[in-house]
Formats: sequence, structure tokens, C-alpha cells
Amino acid sequence: MREHGHTQPLDTYELLSTRLAPPRPHSSLVTRGPLLARLDEGFEHKLTLLSAPAGFGKTTLVSEWIAAHSERQQPLPVAWVSLDAGDNDPVRFWRYIITACQALDAAVGESALPLLPASLAARRLPFETVLTTFINDLAQLARRGVLVLEDYHVITSSQIHEAVTYFIDHLPATLHLLILTRSDPPLPLARLRAHNDLYELHATDLSPFRSLPKPSRASRHAQRAGWLDCACSRSRCKGEKISGISSTCS
Repeated sequence: MREHGHTQPLDTYELLSTRLAPPRPHSSLVTRGPLLARLDEGFEHKLTLLSAPAGFGKTTLVSEWIAAHSERQQPLPVAWVSLDAGDNDPVRFWRYIITACQALDAAVGESALPLLPASLAARRLPFETVLTTFINDLAQLARRGVLVLEDYHVITSSQIHEAVTYFIDHLPATLHLLILTRSDPPLPLARLRAHNDLYELHATDLSPFRSLPKPSRASRHAQRAGWLDCACSRSRCKGEKISGISSTCS
């Protein structure tokens, strides 16, 4: 596995296609209609920030939101990137982002991708050059799409945070950015709030709709044993049959 502290030539990076695919939604016993409606509200802003600890169903919620639009015959054009710690390399990070957005239009990034090594590795060009070219491509999209960055909390590079801030500031109306993270990222959130560019969902918003894990076989057995002990105690353990089980307790 490559160390992410050093940029490498663009052609040495192999992209893992499964990290560019939205997860399949799975059935849930929890009705998330209100949260799906709130994601629709967020779509009217530049950025939706979904920030909550692990286990709050962030990825499940967004995949359900995407599926719900398809069921309503209003499919969302989606670009998805599941980030990992290796993406702290700026060249690798932006190559994943630009490649993901080619799901919105195959022509997106054709000019920006070749600029990545010169701009971000050798620094012969400012990173704004790459992003400006990329943003100009996004501005030509025929339909508004959404770019989902999953697990943004793994990104610790200040250079990437700076570039993402520039990207958000100049985001065209044809693209909405949705960030999933376990903690608030070091982006200018206060300024984005002040300009009404940010929509937020946090753990307090997700808690009422949180799915609890199904009990394991061992926990079900323990629950049943506890119930039998209680029933046995109430019947004073005189050998009655409880739920078809004979119990003689000392």
C-alpha cells in the first residue's frame, strides 16, 4: 500500500472502481421520510454536511435518498467517492473526485486530469488552475447532479481542505456537494452558514431515526433464559410447565 505522504506520478495511481459506486440501499424498519425530506431541502444549498459518529446510518440514509428519487421517477445524477486515509495525497484525492464526476458526464475532467501532476505534484501551476478547469466542465452539465464524499473525516491534509474550500466557493449551480463525516471538517463552516450555502444534519437530527442492530442468537437466548428465570420465580418453582418447558428450581 502506498504511503500517502508523497505525491506520485498520475499514471501510477490505479483507482478502485468499487469506491466510486454508491452503496445499494437496504431495507430498514425505521421510517426516514422526514430525513429524506431534509436532504431534499439541503439540495437547494451548495453543501449538505451530514456529520455524526459511526453507527448513525449516514451512508444508509443517503443511499435511501438516492433510491427514493429513482422510485419517484426523478433519478439524481450521482458521483460518489468513498474516501480512505490514502486520499490525503492531493493528486490521488482529486483524481478520484474528477473521475467520479465523469459519471455525470464523460467529458468532465478531460482537460483537468492531465494538469494534476504539474499542478499538485511539481507545483509548476497553482492548484486553482486544475480546479478552475474542472469547475468550468461541471458548469456545462445538462442536469444538476450531486457529488457525495463519504468518510471525509479521514482527510487530514490542510492542502486538500484548502482546495475543497476553493471548490465549494466556486461550485457551479449544476452541482451539489454532500459530505458524510464523523466530525465537522476544518472548512469555513461559519462563513458558509452566513451565506446560506450550508445545510447541516447532525447526530441530534439522526438519533430519532437511528436503526438499532438486530439481537444476536446469543443475546436472544440470554433474553429467553432471563424470562424463564422470572417466570419460574413467579410460579415459585413448583415444577409447572412454563411455555412448554418443565422447570424445577432449587
